[in-house]
Amino acid sequence: MNDTLFGGADAALLADSVDRFLADHYSFEQRRRRLAGGPTDPGCWAQMAELGWLGLPFAEALGGFGGGWLDVALLMQRFGRALVVEPYLGNVVLAGGLLERLGSAGQQQRWLSPMIEGRCQLALAYGERAARHEWQRVRTIARPHGDGVELHGHKTLVWGGATANVFIVLARDDLADDALSLFVVERGSPGLSCEPITTVDGRAAAELSLDAVPVSAGQRLGLAGQALPEVARVVDAAAALGCAEGIGVLEVLFTGTLEYLKQRLQFGRPLASNQALQHRLVDMHTLLREAQGMAHFAVSALEADAASRGRAVALAKVHVGEALRHVGQEAVQLHGAIGTTDEFPISHHFKRATALSLMFGDVDHHRARLGETLRGEHAARERQAA
Repeated sequence: MNDTLFGGADAALLADSVDRFLADHYSFEQRRRRLAGGPTDPGCWAQMAELGWLGLPFAEALGGFGGGWLDVALLMQRFGRALVVEPYLGNVVLAGGLLERLGSAGQQQRWLSPMIEGRCQLALAYGERAARHEWQRVRTIARPHGDGVELHGHKTLVWGGATANVFIVLARDDLADDALSLFVVERGSPGLSCEPITTVDGRAAAELSLDAVPVSAGQRLGLAGQALPEVARVVDAAAALGCAEGIGVLEVLFTGTLEYLKQRLQFGRPLASNQALQHRLVDMHTLLREAQGMAHFAVSALEADAASRGRAVALAKVHVGEALRHVGQEAVQLHGAIGTTDEFPISHHFKRATALSLMFGDVDHHRARLGETLRGEHAARERQAA
């Protein structure tokens, strides 16, 4: 396994700390018991806060540790290996990232600091069934009401929403059809309904229904109508870091399959001695190494301009998504029937690989995104030439 792919100057110290914690608290059976506890099981959230992981990317002035995206990527790579189920991306990267960039000092003190300290959980509610990643089709409406607004609409696949105390909701301003804004809504608000759901890999998400949910002026996050660039930024960050998590999943799928074929005997010889199977292992390893490079490329581009960042993330999602699909399928096939059983770890990594390949846009979505980028760049060059 590549232990030096991600991380800053103190990567070795962080990696050692994470590995020791996961070895103590995240064995396969411990994880299965945690999943059996249901979607609202807090798991290791408090311990993660004590270790400083929840504040890793935030400035020290906010109670964070001032780490970089590569440090977070190292953490996510380890989470992928152990299949950590706590909603880190939903809290720290999506909702926490928006509060850091758009929140006032009062809003950060009220909602971001408690999350960093492990006293509450956050979630970003931006997706809708009809809209997917087409922001212009968002149908949740913020209608003026008194000195604030009322929210009407429905949100789907709210990552971490099952345990969240606070939601950041993306909605369309009623007076400006093309303007999107963000609003902070606390669990228990009148008109808010939260239904936990379980994804294919056993993780907890939620569906939100908003029926005239009252929101005061102080609960608007950032300026009216200017949410789109910042939401796009944090979703790109989550997609890139999801790729980093995918690297950890791929590493276990590959090494687990390799070790199984070395140990499994057929006609007195290990399966790994079969040349056809060796070729399949080489293909799996090649895809893993390509995915590692693309994931690192995407994470390193998160502080670049929007166009460069978007291109890097889309490229990584395509390459890592294809690797997750192919390596996952090969791992299950080469293990045989045991690879599909719930009692065997490979089946859980396969399910997580499937989920990660779909999160924050699947391969087809990001291929189309790359196509739009290339067409735009070609048109710009033609205009310059004319």
